[in-house]
Amino acid sequence: MKKIVLIISLLISVNIFADLLEDGEKAYQKESYEKAIKLFTKACDNNNYEGCIWLGRVYINKLKNAKKGLSFYKKACDENYAKGCYMMSVRSFDFTVDERIKYSLKACDLGIPKGCFKASSIYRQKAHQIDKTKEDKVKSIQESKRLLNKKKEVDKQNCKNGTLDDCIKIYKYGLVLHDSKDINYYKTHIEFLKDRYKIGRHTSELQSRGHLVC
Repeated sequence: MKKIVLIISLLISVNIFADLLEDGEKAYQKESYEKAIKLFTKACDNNNYEGCIWLGRVYINKLKNAKKGLSFYKKACDENYAKGCYMMSVRSFDFTVDERIKYSLKACDLGIPKGCFKASSIYRQKAHQIDKTKEDKVKSIQESKRLLNKKKEVDKQNCKNGTLDDCIKIYKYGLVLHDSKDINYYKTHIEFLKDRYKIGRHTSELQSRGHLVC
């Protein structure tokens, strides 16, 4: 009986926070930022970290308060919410190189491929700094390559465990980074997902936009 009550309570709380986020997004779109902040704050304070992400957006993009906005991204990241770490890495206005690497790597480790790519790019930039020794440059290049390979593995895992659209995104945006063997992997997996989920609407839409040519 206690388990049933607990499950019901959890379902109710999930629905409540989903409503908070939905209502907050509507307020944001209507430029009712004070109302949006109240709704997102309630979600964030109750450990719904997507609410924290939205607070970061409001303060940085609309209220031009980067310091406060970053504090909400950091809160989400500190609780291992991957999007928070990635937002810290791309919104790191005054961060040192090491701080940007720190947040990019954490986003990568938490399963965001763009975090791996971001960290790889930073290491590649470090390799071209004139004040670095030859040994440091070699290490930076090696780390950059390692992170690109890790990005490919995270991409593949997300495609394997995800939806048709996940694979399409990887296939569409990963062409520059992946070799022909990897592209064949995505093509094969997309066909598998099409058959598994019978997603005719998605495939026809993607084909009409030129995104699905395999």
